[in-house]
Amino acid sequence: MALPPTAFKDLLYGSYDEVYETLRKKRCLSWRGRRNREAVLEVMQESARRHSEWVREHPRMTGPNAHDRLADALLASPYVNLKARRLAMKDTRWD
Repeated sequence: MALPPTAFKDLLYGSYDEVYETLRKKRCLSWRGRRNREAVLEVMQESARRHSEWVREHPRMTGPNAHDRLADALLASPYVNLKARRLAMKDTRWD
């Protein structure tokens, strides 16, 4: 089951390159994220890999979807800043 949408998750659509560019343009990357693009892309790829493994190991179970897990992985990394964290707290269901 997907978790509620947030203003941060609304930025995470498209290819990993597109997501990175969106985060950069919206000024949601920390200085580490701006300086190490490949590391940010690696976090995204690892999140997708871990989600795929979880789905294979837990067929028919519900939980956060790949999009939710991507947001969580980025927010747990040093590559997004306080602005991104604030956007992650803004529920967009009623916007």
